[in-house]
Amino acid sequence: GPVQFDAIHGSLLGPSRFRIDSLHEGGIPVHDPKWIALHRLQIGFGRWGTLGLSESVIYGERGVELAYLNPLMFYKSAEHALDDRDNSFLGGDLTVRPWRGAMLFGSLLIDDVGSKDLGGHQPVTRSSRQVAVRQTGWPLTDGHVGVRYTRIDPFVYSHRVLNNAYTNQGYNLGPDLLPNSDRIEAEAGWWPESRLFLLIHGAHTRHSGGIGGDLSGVGATLRPGPAFLGDSLDKTTVVESLIELRPARRLAVRLRLGYVWQRPVVVPGDGLWGRLTVAVLER
Repeated sequence: GPVQFDAIHGSLLGPSRFRIDSLHEGGIPVHDPKWIALHRLQIGFGRWGTLGLSESVIYGERGVELAYLNPLMFYKSAEHALDDRDNSFLGGDLTVRPWRGAMLFGSLLIDDVGSKDLGGHQPVTRSSRQVAVRQTGWPLTDGHVGVRYTRIDPFVYSHRVLNNAYTNQGYNLGPDLLPNSDRIEAEAGWWPESRLFLLIHGAHTRHSGGIGGDLSGVGATLRPGPAFLGDSLDKTTVVESLIELRPARRLAVRLRLGYVWQRPVVVPGDGLWGRLTVAVLER
């Protein structure tokens, strides 16, 4: 329908640590419990697009919070009433389809809007945003092209309580980017015939690994705060191609070839790589 409302409350896993156990050599992993509550209202405008408004909160160090079980609760108000212990977010997204085959997309996630920073200093607003453009049926009838840009401000997703970071088992629940990063991507795909798909994708990522560039929240009390991409800049460029052949209805053979270029080299893996996989597709 034109209006859709979704709400979830679920459990996540916090940072892991090992507990000594005589039955398991080296101990067993233990995770601190944490929880996520999320609700989203979507309004549809027919074929022209959709508008979405969402709110979420990550919390831990205790059991289920009754206030967050109410799907109609304004989570930011509840979090403030609970002594501002948790990690809340406001979000919005807009999809527009101005003509056949075209899609324009934008999203904004606001962290700590109009509140004091993690150290209790002057009000700050931190955000993550993304814009994308995609066109199908052009320049080839059975193809598509697309461009996407993502930016994440310093300290976004982090929290003064590490267990309240926007993560599950230490991995970001949002884009696969750390705070104080941005990325621009472009791709083009084509089905020359029904059993063959070709794709080329490129991405350029910039990340500042200094203060505000990880999910720990360490350094948030320092003033002035870090500038966006202002310190120890790391750059990574990835170019990847995909050839997918479907010799049978539910069988796909995929060959991926890519090249990774880091400046400076942060993790091993620079250079050319390739991967061949065979997948059984769902019905």
